[in-house]
Amino acid sequence: MRSSPRSIGLRSLFALIVVSVFGLPVPSFSSAYNGHPKLIVVIVIDQFRGDYLERYRDQFGDAGFRLLLDHGAYFPNCNYNYANTRTAPGHSTLFTGAYSNGHGIAANEWWDPKKKKMVTSVEDDDTKFVGLPDAKAGASPHNLMADTLGDELKLATQGKARVFGVSLKDRGAIIPAGFAGDAAYWIDAKSGVWITSSYYRNDLPRWV
Repeated sequence: MRSSPRSIGLRSLFALIVVSVFGLPVPSFSSAYNGHPKLIVVIVIDQFRGDYLERYRDQFGDAGFRLLLDHGAYFPNCNYNYANTRTAPGHSTLFTGAYSNGHGIAANEWWDPKKKKMVTSVEDDDTKFVGLPDAKAGASPHNLMADTLGDELKLATQGKARVFGVSLKDRGAIIPAGFAGDAAYWIDAKSGVWITSSYYRNDLPRWV
């Protein structure tokens, strides 16, 4: 049973940028804060401290981070009140608004007493990897105990919203995509090819 996400602060040990696209150029700060965006992009950068955005502001190009800082909605004082900044619990907190005791992801991997081995935060024997010649046990968000931002968008739009997760790592794509996501894509660490999970779809798009 998943819990409802609760609103909490988020500390920028990860840089979180929510981009609301209204059609560029964006005319003012007020439109970024109060508008109704057609597209939301969340970018999470490991090891990128939140203060780097201002510290290196003068070195950013006009079409990159500076565009977001100058014309987007910018929240520099976000924080979350715990020290476990690993990828899976961090992404889970960012996308659910809950702490580990609410979303259920306490680490990237942990000991499974039933399987008597270490398992990853997104490992799921009931799914298969899609895009590998010898498909093996796949991955899904089944360990999450709270809905994600994408899940809430799906509910709010009666399924019309399109939600995708893309990352170098499985957990970095699957957790943001959530339960109702349309797809999650990541790079297989051994082969270097882009893959997904049968939890989302049974084939890879040609563009992948």
